[in-house]
Amino acid sequence: MLKEFPRRWIPGTVALFAVLLLGITGCSTGAERANVPFELKTVSYAAESSPVLADIYVPRTEAGEALRPGILVLHGGSWQRGNKERKSDVAQYLASRGYVVMNANYRLAPEYSLAEQLHDVAAALQLMKKNAGQWQMDPHRIAMIGFSAGGHLALLSALLDAENRHPVAAVAAVGAPTDLTAYGDITTMHRLLRTSYDAHPEIYQNASPLYQVHANAPPILLVHGTYDWIVPVNQARRMAEALRHSGAYVDLVELPNGHMTTTFNMNEESMAAITQFLEKQFAASVAASDQSTILR
Repeated sequence: MLKEFPRRWIPGTVALFAVLLLGITGCSTGAERANVPFELKTVSYAAESSPVLADIYVPRTEAGEALRPGILVLHGGSWQRGNKERKSDVAQYLASRGYVVMNANYRLAPEYSLAEQLHDVAAALQLMKKNAGQWQMDPHRIAMIGFSAGGHLALLSALLDAENRHPVAAVAAVGAPTDLTAYGDITTMHRLLRTSYDAHPEIYQNASPLYQVHANAPPILLVHGTYDWIVPVNQARRMAEALRHSGAYVDLVELPNGHMTTTFNMNEESMAAITQFLEKQFAASVAASDQSTILR
């Protein structure tokens, strides 16, 4: 059941200040949309046992405007901590550029497992598609952006969706762990996967995006800090290589930063790369849809 909490409008001047503060120019279409006012409301969704909260940012749409793309934002925190507030600045920035944004919490380890977190991601995507008409959003142009653990969840959920139940137009993963087998028997993995690597290495492998790569993966952007010692950059490089080898589309952007600078804060270079990537992929989705209509 979807429960809504009080909503409010965020003036365009506030959103514009955030963009000016970042100093991001992006491409021209994004810059032209950088002062879009948006409505903010909080909803509860997903969980069978307890509510999970998400903030929904709906840009104001004028009569006759085309449907807007949507973005699901997933925070980081080692799968065990954090919340949507960590990415409020990212969500506001994206909404000010005209995207419908769902900035979502998900249930955390150790109380909840990886399977339940993936369930929440699927439920969030389902909610976005279900409300696409109400939010003036194009259900065929939804992307995911995840940071650190949230990037892992975004990648894994997109790659495991072999039946295309919740297809996405693109995925951007920032500082994301892609090979959980590399961590072996550490407490974080035990809490997330409910077993040890020594006992069940196949569970660690199945939970790793690196080992779920296939040619039908959505377009993927990997953004990673070269000096990241928490999630070494080699995880992103190996993931990019595997995606290219499979025939899937991937971009890899390496930044001269560590993990926290890349994933925790509002990073100018990271957001510039993400918005450029998304605009390219969303434009490609429109072109493909138009071509499909002509062929019919």
